[in-house]
Amino acid sequence: MGESLFRRSVTGAALTPAGERLLAPARRMAEWAGEVRRAAEAAGHGPQGLVRITAPPLVAHDFLAPFAGWLAVHHPGLRLEVLATMQHLDLARGEADLALRIRPPSQPDLKLVYTLEMANAVHVAPALAKKLPRRPRLQDLPWIAWAPRIRSCHPARSWPS
Repeated sequence: MGESLFRRSVTGAALTPAGERLLAPARRMAEWAGEVRRAAEAAGHGPQGLVRITAPPLVAHDFLAPFAGWLAVHHPGLRLEVLATMQHLDLARGEADLALRIRPPSQPDLKLVYTLEMANAVHVAPALAKKLPRRPRLQDLPWIAWAPRIRSCHPARSWPS
């Protein structure tokens, strides 16, 4: 607003003249917001409909499956359709509504709205662990191979063939 609305002191806070001018409109806004909330609750309509989310299979299993259970309890009007695939479905063409992807979007018409960091771990058998350097790098591990349809996934895409 460009003006202080409150004057703070050791005894509390008091409205400034600018705060006084906004007090009545703010009260009306609060009343209207309450009326809108009550009208929506009276109609009994919460969020509803189908939401299609595409994600790699591991993300779908570890993140979206538990989320779908939570969603069914808290928003029973919503249906979640999980499209677990390594293919990048085209959101612009309506192949899905949301996408959880391993890397930021490359299409200019898509917008990254949230970044989620997930812990990852590589596990090996005790016999193999004894053969590895004390602090192995991903490149030190004897990976077997990625399936052809996911060959472009990290970390395989960063290694020489």
